[in-house]
Amino acid sequence: MKLSFQNPLFNAYAVAASTMTLKAVMISWLTVARMMQVKGGAGGRQKDDPQPQSER
Repeated sequence: MKLSFQNPLFNAYAVAASTMTLKAVMISWLTVARMMQVKGGAGGRQKDDPQPQSER
């Protein structure tokens, strides 16, 4: 059995794999964009998170 786009099973697999890859890439960039909107890139840090020495 050869892997070619003539095979409907491989065709479905290729579409599903490329869709999942595209989704993973888009979710990561969406996360970055949302983090940049909150506190100028601080990523929504919690008050309990450690702070650098200059902010203490």
